[in-house]
Amino acid sequence: MQYIYACISDNRMKTMEEVQRTRKYKKALELSKIFNIDNVVIDVCSSWNRKKPNLENILLTPENVIVISDVSALGKQEEVQEVYQRIVNSRNELLICYFNNSGVLTVDDLSTVSVSFEKKKLASLDERLEMMGGITSTQFKADGWRMVDAACIEAYWAYEKGEKSMADILSELEISRNTFLKRVADYIGSDAWVKRINQEGKQCNIEEIPMRIGEVTEDGLKMYQYLLENPDDYPIDSYLSLAEYAGVRKDLFDKWYKLSLSNTEEDQAQANAVRDQLNAIAIHTYRQVLKHKKYLRNKKYRK
Repeated sequence: MQYIYACISDNRMKTMEEVQRTRKYKKALELSKIFNIDNVVIDVCSSWNRKKPNLENILLTPENVIVISDVSALGKQEEVQEVYQRIVNSRNELLICYFNNSGVLTVDDLSTVSVSFEKKKLASLDERLEMMGGITSTQFKADGWRMVDAACIEAYWAYEKGEKSMADILSELEISRNTFLKRVADYIGSDAWVKRINQEGKQCNIEEIPMRIGEVTEDGLKMYQYLLENPDDYPIDSYLSLAEYAGVRKDLFDKWYKLSLSNTEEDQAQANAVRDQLNAIAIHTYRQVLKHKKYLRNKKYRK
């Protein structure tokens, strides 16, 4: 059997209505949707009652798979090693997985199975317990806040394309603006972001929509100034060429050309990856230009 599990703790015992409003419970439901597992099992603990009867019921039989979003779902920091060992010794499996900041489903090294529930090659139990013991309080807390699904990424693109308002997004995700912007900041510039912005450029001309999240960078101002001084370069024929002429990320262009001259397959593959990255940066920088132009127009009208 497969189960989604979370231990929800507070200074006092929570009611079920309060439990359903917690971050851990919502993350458990997200995992349930991802894996299509209906068995969502929750233990509610207080500072004085640390018993986990629902988890113990699962462990009565072997070969179950328990799916969690992070180790904090096993309980308090000081007890997760013991709970982890209890699961392993009962001949049950544990899958700790989440979508990382690049939107890729990631399996934690402490997991005993893959996302397809196949057994993994593992370090010894002592080594894994040592890994758990080395998790700092800061990291333990950060992992507890780690996002599970790719909802933030889809919300980011919906907002950038003007399909949804910020108010709608925050209401749907049930997070604060600061939390949303922090998650997005980690995503922008990642490999997944590079791939997606190049796709969006082909599908919906994202390059013609002013950037909405983020500040106009020095590169954005540099490209704006170049277009101001070279009006014949508009309309844009190639955003990649525009970025090069404007002096955007010269270091990356130099790397691209150097790799392109190599005859090895590895360097050619890397050259293609750098080119994709540069094209994404070029599009993103031009969107900054559009944002800056909009700002200048509004500034003029305000006067």
